[in-house]
Amino acid sequence: MRTSQTMTKVVVGMIAAASLFGGTAFASGNRSGSGASDVLFVEQPGLLEFSGAMIVRPVQNDPARNAAARSLILDNFIVKMYIDLNDEYVIQLPQGVTENQAGAALMASGNFEYVQPDWICYPQLTPNDPSRGAQWHHNRMESYSGWDIHIGDPGTRVGICDTGLRTTHEEFVLHRATGYNAVRFQWENQGGNVQDINGHGTHTSGCAAANGNNSRGGLGVGWSLGHRILRVSESSGGSANFSTLTHAALVAAQNGDKCSSVSYSGVTDPSVRTTAQSIRNLGGLLFWAAGNSGQNMGSPARDNDAVIVVGATNSGDGRASFSNYGLYVDLFAPGDGIYSTYNSSNSSYATLSGTSMACPIAAGVAAMIYSNNPGISSVEVEDLLKSSCTDIGAQGVDSIFGYGRVNLNNAMRGIGGPITLTVSPTPLRGGGNVTFNITDAVPNTQVAVYYSIRGLGSTFVPELNVTLGILNPIRAGAIKTSDGSGAASWVNLPVPRVNRRIFVWFQGAEHSGRTTSIIDTWVDP
Repeated sequence: MRTSQTMTKVVVGMIAAASLFGGTAFASGNRSGSGASDVLFVEQPGLLEFSGAMIVRPVQNDPARNAAARSLILDNFIVKMYIDLNDEYVIQLPQGVTENQAGAALMASGNFEYVQPDWICYPQLTPNDPSRGAQWHHNRMESYSGWDIHIGDPGTRVGICDTGLRTTHEEFVLHRATGYNAVRFQWENQGGNVQDINGHGTHTSGCAAANGNNSRGGLGVGWSLGHRILRVSESSGGSANFSTLTHAALVAAQNGDKCSSVSYSGVTDPSVRTTAQSIRNLGGLLFWAAGNSGQNMGSPARDNDAVIVVGATNSGDGRASFSNYGLYVDLFAPGDGIYSTYNSSNSSYATLSGTSMACPIAAGVAAMIYSNNPGISSVEVEDLLKSSCTDIGAQGVDSIFGYGRVNLNNAMRGIGGPITLTVSPTPLRGGGNVTFNITDAVPNTQVAVYYSIRGLGSTFVPELNVTLGILNPIRAGAIKTSDGSGAASWVNLPVPRVNRRIFVWFQGAEHSGRTTSIIDTWVDP
């Protein structure tokens, strides 16, 4: 790592390297850019602000270009941090060089996958009066029924990357893992200060894992889970550098926390997606707040990355007016008027709103899935989390709510895992009857059974908005609505008469969701 004494040499090197950077010469300018038409980055005060540093990732699939990128970095910049899991550098910009100038020059070299400012990010909180209130969200999420099945294992942890924690609060007496100060790279037991500098972190920690069954206050969705605070801010306003946020999330995963929750701005930047993939490779999941601008986040598509982006619902199960939404948002969780722990005293609580609250609630549900299913993979947890959501928008996965609003009861019951089709009897007899049963579907959703005499092949079925694995499918009987346990039956449907043995393939499906395994059998004359 370079020292501050080399800054003059670095600046000179930057100017001398103008031709190397595709002819772009760096010159002094204001912080917003050079005034050229190719502005890459725009500050949003109070949401995303420039810090004088950038996060850059060399090209990954070309060793020569990767090496060239590293040379450009080391020859021209002070390296503040290298994130090896992501192969990212956090670089300090020389005095007078703006984020837009550096970004344009580095990308023009063709040796970088992406560059982005090391934004100063802010907690995604919409303040409300800190009054006491009922935890309405547990009723919406069917948390009480979910806790009848599983209350959480303290050995499964959720990592809260936030402003710190009031560690002496009455709701965090149990199951707290050693904290970490991500700004100073210090563990709590090595002198790292993890006390809450703002109040935001104590509230979000309570959303996920405030202790339950203790005759005090409220309780988190994972009230018997382990939890860890990873303090990301040294500012009373709660602001944090983007690189500190991703570093904290990675540290949580590297130390066994199954879910990392980040309730800050910056979710659309590419480093979020790189970090999420690194965390998934470690067996965990990254959750990030969608943001509170009420904006439609149109891209990239929600299922093309590993990060789980969380929007906020209100007590009426609609979109909270402040919550971002759209194709980049995976799912929603309660976030409007959430009663949780607060930093004022060891027994204080507050009712606050924001996607900041929704994010740790969703992360808590995911951590409960990990806890309830030892050995489950991160991909399987994500699939179950999404498919167990309550559908609150247009039927199926939609462009507002994504997969819907998290539901702890469904998640604990495994609703959203494989759905099952049984066919009886097998083989079938022409002129006889057949009975179909579908189980483990999402309750109160449309389901149907299809058959084919053509064999296997991918076929989209518009009436259920689902793709089957059989060719030229024909629906057997009517489309039905599954009951409260996710079951539906078709009893004694007539089997057509045949002149010879005919092979047949059956498959069940739910609307905009999953399909069953394919059952192959035959019909005898």
